[in-house]
Amino acid sequence: ISSHIQWLDNEIKNLAKKIRNSIDDDPDLRQRKALLESIPGVGERTISLLLAFSLTPSRFKNARQVTAYAGLDPRQHESGSSVRGKPHISRFGHSVIRKMM
Repeated sequence: ISSHIQWLDNEIKNLAKKIRNSIDDDPDLRQRKALLESIPGVGERTISLLLAFSLTPSRFKNARQVTAYAGLDPRQHESGSSVRGKPHISRFGHSVIRKMM
């Protein structure tokens, strides 16, 4: 089992390296990566995810559209005046993005 886990770890490292090389080889992706790196708290995995799903500023008009696309926008459940639920994440949008974020 431990040798298989080590093999999986090596495969994960190889895939991460291939992703990094793909981004660095493309001038447009490299420029987008540099912009995303300037955001505090955004690391290599998050950058790869955002670039894979084309979550770039030119695709959306504002931050609200990005959060809605990723399914991270808060929703309030109300029904008339009697039901007032707590706000929760809408869960519309890409589940993969939401899970990784």
